Amino acid sequence: MRRQVKRAARVFRRRWALLRRDNVAVAAFCWRHLSLWDVVRRRIHDNFFVGFPELVQIIETARQAFVLERPEIVVVTDERPPFQRAFVETANSLRIPTLNIQNAIIYEYPLGSPISTRKMTVDGDYFKQVLVKMGNDERKIIVTGQPRFDPLVRGDLRFQREEIMERLGLDPRKKVIVLFPEGIDPVVREADNDQFIRATFMAVRDLLDIQVVTKLHPIDFDFVKPRRFALEAGLNDVEIVKDVDLWELLFISDVALVTMSTVGHEAIVMGRPLIQVSISKTEPTYTPYAEFGAALEVSDIAVLRKTIEKALWDPVTRLRLEEGRANYVTHLAHRLDGRASERVVDLIYQMIRESVAQSPNGAQTDAV
Repeated sequence: MRRQVKRAARVFRRRWALLRRDNVAVAAFCWRHLSLWDVVRRRIHDNFFVGFPELVQIIETARQAFVLERPEIVVVTDERPPFQRAFVETANSLRIPTLNIQNAIIYEYPLGSPISTRKMTVDGDYFKQVLVKMGNDERKIIVTGQPRFDPLVRGDLRFQREEIMERLGLDPRKKVIVLFPEGIDPVVREADNDQFIRATFMAVRDLLDIQVVTKLHPIDFDFVKPRRFALEAGLNDVEIVKDVDLWELLFISDVALVTMSTVGHEAIVMGRPLIQVSISKTEPTYTPYAEFGAALEVSDIAVLRKTIEKALWDPVTRLRLEEGRANYVTHLAHRLDGRASERVVDLIYQMIRESVAQSPNGAQTDAV
């Protein structure tokens, strides 16, 4: 395998040399007579010298593993990144059935490519429709529900509120408001994220019997900034956490606040009142929580406090959110009956049987 990777590295270095001397190819990276080549040249160079050889290593390693292990099926939980895509395409080249299990919310976003696995399971019909719009064959996409949510069917038996509250240093007599800021990336502006945290702290500072938990994004390690924002707002009863069980945190929450976080999906599944704050003037929220009535949408921070109060105490608002959650679950979370895992396993065995039936003499694959 090392020899193959070294040989591939030499090949791609030669191809890079040809590409950068190809005036026609370089001229194609142009807009309004401005060269985009200078902007992307370093990134393309890095792919030819590092990225492509690494993919060759993944392909060769995966191929060797498949030949030795002779799997009847390959199952992944996200085939979009280059590593997973190379892994899946290697299995496909050996005619091994491949299955992708949805692991997070799928945005209607014009990036990426059609799924490469033979089939994919999704949480609900909504995600199937999104994938079809992105150019996927609807026959490849099977609605099973999310296996990860099966244990939540009886969450009241799995989680102990007082024990969780005590472990997090929270007062069980007070309401819990949890906000989920985003990690800063090309889609999320830091100023928008800061405004979301500040606005929430200002909105709840005068509410009685309230405590706030701020759950840092996995890629965020800054505990200081939200603490400073809390002090600026005159809010003392704030816990800032990072490495905690997300489901436990949602279970004890009386209201959850997000901007575009996929945590909103899990909050709805767990039956928690959700507020989606649309701060950004440049990016959409991407996730349709409020569209289905499962969340209260706030685009003006001046009404955030009143919205939080309604989510906490107004029976009409809370009833409307319950009805919206039922609508949301129907479209985005299938049945929530605790049997999604069974449906996925049934599909796995079905795919194996079909593969054996289609192979000559019942053999697993020709290539292996």
